[in-house]
Amino acid sequence: MDLKGKKIGVALTGSFCTFEKIFKEMVKLAQLGADIYPLFSNASQSIENSFGKPEEFMERAAKIAGREPICSIEAADLLGRKGYLVIMAIPPCTGNSAANLANW
Repeated sequence: MDLKGKKIGVALTGSFCTFEKIFKEMVKLAQLGADIYPLFSNASQSIENSFGKPEEFMERAAKIAGREPICSIEAADLLGRKGYLVIMAIPPCTGNSAANLANW
């Protein structure tokens, strides 16, 4: 699949231990020409943890994607209503994340 110009959302949730792997995959997507839209859950944008500070995570995602992360439901809602994304990745999609999506 050619990813050049494809709009791909990458949601970072509270699974902080996976962030390093996610950033590596985001870099690969960017190298393939994808337009990356990072989205941060409330937990991922506010909880400092043993893997790093939320500000550092958001800055790193912005640098890879070339745009500021989406950090609110209002901003994310625009993506859905306008049909911006071709793919939405939630790595890893834990049971909690899946349940939240199912009940939204």
